Amino acid sequence: MPKIWPYIRFSSEEQRKGDSLRRQQELINSFAVRPEIVAEGAVIDNSLDLNDLGVSGYTGKNILKGRFKDFLDAVDRGVVKRGDYLAVEAINRITRLDPMESLPIILDLMNKGIKIAITSNSQVYKQGEDITQLYLALGELQRGFTESKEKGRR
Repeated sequence: MPKIWPYIRFSSEEQRKGDSLRRQQELINSFAVRPEIVAEGAVIDNSLDLNDLGVSGYTGKNILKGRFKDFLDAVDRGVVKRGDYLAVEAINRITRLDPMESLPIILDLMNKGIKIAITSNSQVYKQGEDITQLYLALGELQRGFTESKEKGRR
């Protein structure tokens, strides 16, 4: 039975005061009750506590020493298994690094059989699917990087 590993991230303490945490949790919960996900037997597993609250994706802090690094390590240790889902609101919640740095992270997860569920639009990126899905992911990674770069410049 596959597991759904929720990953929630926002960049600033200011966002903690807003609606980001609740919104991301609600989207993950909604994904988990989709008929095809229920039929597959997938269930949410919060045991890794994958919340990077107030941790930048633009600097890569979440990947280097945040909870997302713990997720990557859990994949390598076999805690997170082939066929499991990483559930995120948007692909740029995983990383806002330059797309040339981001794409290998996404591809590595997919090559290890991890399905990346984008809960805001019901997109699931997975190995063996039409490669055009990666164009969408790359565009979102570029948008997130550019947006963070511009915010940093201001």
